[in-house]
Amino acid sequence: MNKSVVLKLDGDLEVRGFRAILEIRSEGESRTIEKWGNLPPDTELVQRISEWRQKYRKMLKPFGRLYPKDVTYQEGGQDPIGECQKAANALRDRMAKWLDSDEFRPIDRCLREQLNPDDDIHLVS
Repeated sequence: MNKSVVLKLDGDLEVRGFRAILEIRSEGESRTIEKWGNLPPDTELVQRISEWRQKYRKMLKPFGRLYPKDVTYQEGGQDPIGECQKAANALRDRMAKWLDSDEFRPIDRCLREQLNPDDDIHLVS
């Protein structure tokens, strides 16, 4: 079944957090499921994003663009690719914790109840 999923976010990450509105519509149905929730402000997530960006740019600097799969680069005992991966893992973990907040749970629960792995989903944010 084809479903259209719209996630509207209004706010900011550092001070207010986000008001979140989820809309799910199934193809051929006139009814729309709508859920409201919030994502809290998270300055630690802002910090993790900044750290990952910095490490990613540092990793790309020696190569310009990164295409090879098995590139290793070490300068003075540093491993920019490893540092970037570590920062990406920290960002992923913090993002998961942020999305697991109590205020966002109604939206998370609705997504899990209404969407199936076999559905064709068109996500708009």
